[in-house]
Amino acid sequence: MKNIIFGALVATTLAFGYEATAQITTPQPSPAATLQQTVGITNFTLTYSRPGAKGRTVFGGEIVPFDKEWRTGANSATMITFDDKVKMEGNEIPAGKYSLFSIPSKNEWTIIINKDVSGSSVRDASKDLVSFKVKPQALPMHVETFSIGFNEFTNTGAFLDLSWEKTLVRIKIETDVEAKVMEQINRFAKNPMSAVGHNYLAAASYYLENGKDMKQALEWINKAAEINPQAYWILHTKALIQGKLGDYKAAIETAEASKKIATEQKDDAYITRNDKVIAEWKKMK
Repeated sequence: MKNIIFGALVATTLAFGYEATAQITTPQPSPAATLQQTVGITNFTLTYSRPGAKGRTVFGGEIVPFDKEWRTGANSATMITFDDKVKMEGNEIPAGKYSLFSIPSKNEWTIIINKDVSGSSVRDASKDLVSFKVKPQALPMHVETFSIGFNEFTNTGAFLDLSWEKTLVRIKIETDVEAKVMEQINRFAKNPMSAVGHNYLAAASYYLENGKDMKQALEWINKAAEINPQAYWILHTKALIQGKLGDYKAAIETAEASKKIATEQKDDAYITRNDKVIAEWKKMK
């Protein structure tokens, strides 16, 4: 009987001890977010916390006063990382990890890229790398939760958008795609025996999209078609290259071959694409 009572006392003590040490988890008022995005062929990672307006005036009010340093989010400073050099509003920044601070004003914002990655919410100005000015824009709708995102992509860049309440701030980002892609293509061209069909297609497509040597592009796309003759998307690219070279007769024949296989595979998108270019080239013959 004594053993039973003792065991019950121990169990009760452990239960109270667990309750005393267990942590209570509640929703965070400014939840953390991690954003990963490829721009061109450069990889970005951005981490920040997302406060809400909650009926308060944000910019120029109690949350983010004008002309005061802001960590561009809540809690610790916002961090941005990229694996190759980039330009932000024309300012070249080496690959690496940085903190992103800002000084909002009514008609102009100062954006600051800082080398301190400790997470401190207070900026160490001695570690500033670059700073630049951007103009805020008025949004037609209310954004309740502070948001950072990449928008309006091109092959070489995008805009990094900061939006909250009815304010949008856009930071133009440019990446050096040309140098990196041409380095890969030149390396591949020197050792084509190691290439796979995708490399031939990628190199030919890049030359086509960027108006480079179409004869070289045709040589590469022919190699890709030899490796995968049933790939109607490769044949469509070949037709586009032939069209760029002004060989409309050959381009039509190749597009018709691409359409035939696309029809067998029930790919309506490529059927439509081929029909469109065939009609255009028939007018030019």
